[in-house]
Amino acid sequence: MPTFLFILLGPAGKARSYNEIGRAIATLMVDDLFSDVAYKARDREDLIAGIDEFLDEVIVLPPGEWDPNIRIEPPKKVPSAEKR
Repeated sequence: MPTFLFILLGPAGKARSYNEIGRAIATLMVDDLFSDVAYKARDREDLIAGIDEFLDEVIVLPPGEWDPNIRIEPPKKVPSAEKR
């Protein structure tokens, strides 16, 4: 199993922003297809292309607008792993 290490450097006092960036990277890395892209990436452009592909397929729910009492119906059509 490939292991990745993500290092974020920046000025002090931005811990909240860094925490959110870490959560975003974690979301990317748990996706099997993106982690495969990251493993095979040769340069920054390959990683950016993988992120773009992930974002084309992901559904993002804003935390302030999501009501946990409402069931969210699954999409009518889910792209296959081969299509992604």
